[in-house]
Amino acid sequence: MQTPQHARCSVVALLGAKVTLTFEDSMKRIVDVTDATGFDAALGENIILLCGSYFYAGKLVGVNADHLELADAKLVYETGAWDAKSWQDAQALPGLVWRVMRQSVESWGAAKC
Repeated sequence: MQTPQHARCSVVALLGAKVTLTFEDSMKRIVDVTDATGFDAALGENIILLCGSYFYAGKLVGVNADHLELADAKLVYETGAWDAKSWQDAQALPGLVWRVMRQSVESWGAAKC
């Protein structure tokens, strides 16, 4: 018995990569495949890190076992209303990237920065 043409396809995928599926009827589709969770899933996103002494906000650009790297990092002294569009008092930190030790993070999430 012959498989219908629209059901035949071949797939080659690596986790975390965009995959093009090519069907025999020349239909192509792009599929995002990822198994990232936690900080890895937030790479490239604006986040806030709530630490014991300070709050740090910025774009998460690096993750390893010990540190998180924030681009355009700010030290948030006063958040203001959480649903406001900007921080009430946040000061830019020097340099292109600011590193925060993972063990100091008590809570984190998406940020309005």
